[in-house]
Amino acid sequence: MIFTTPSPVIAGETLVLPEFDAEGNSSISGLQLKREIAREKELFKVSLRITNNRTTPVRLDKLIVMDISGPGSCRVADCGVADWSVMRLARHKNDLPGPFRPSTPDNAMRDAVFISAEIVAGNGISWSDFDSPDVILPHEFHCDPAIIITPDQNRGREALFIGFAGQTLHMDDIVLTTTADRQKLDHIQVIAEFDHITLNPGESRWTHEAIVEFGEDCDSLMTNHIERIVNLYGSRRIREEARNVYCTWYFYSESGR
Repeated sequence: MIFTTPSPVIAGETLVLPEFDAEGNSSISGLQLKREIAREKELFKVSLRITNNRTTPVRLDKLIVMDISGPGSCRVADCGVADWSVMRLARHKNDLPGPFRPSTPDNAMRDAVFISAEIVAGNGISWSDFDSPDVILPHEFHCDPAIIITPDQNRGREALFIGFAGQTLHMDDIVLTTTADRQKLDHIQVIAEFDHITLNPGESRWTHEAIVEFGEDCDSLMTNHIERIVNLYGSRRIREEARNVYCTWYFYSESGR
């Protein structure tokens, strides 16, 4: 895998690409960046810190921890995006997390581009225009907090997890974009969203660790991530059988068919 770390996204500014030294430090336009990369057996972790060394505040929109650009920058079991299946984890509960193929416009892809942020309780589920067979579906897909990529061929040989180890310091957005013909990878960006917060002189913000892990399949990688979150945050383990509970959103079942 080949990646870069682009400049921070600051409101009203266009910054040059940072150049990091051997210790992961870079300074651009009065902003100090610190990138940390840690390697383990089958994974590596990348995190990014920004400090405002200016005398005036800035509005921080995003920190792009990783930019994986170009068809040859990321291959899974020697397969490119035309032969990928992607398990998309979604930000909102009703965003229908699930697998889709970035190269195949179908109902699974319609689910992958659906975002429920605009749903108004009581008005049913609006799918915008994506439910129409005449609409050309996007070739950009947003995931939060992670995606898992598996090859259509050679299943069980290799799979790839990309995701953040947390959702408390910022919002997560992992963006997978293909070329217009859906046959090649344009880029995968691993983004920490700070929503134009004010960063005063001397203040810092930092990201959760972005995890890149290779494994055998989707299930094992998802299990690894769950264990990672449990260990990081001391989550309580449920020892009894999982229970089913009533969801008050069930009244959408008719309109959501």
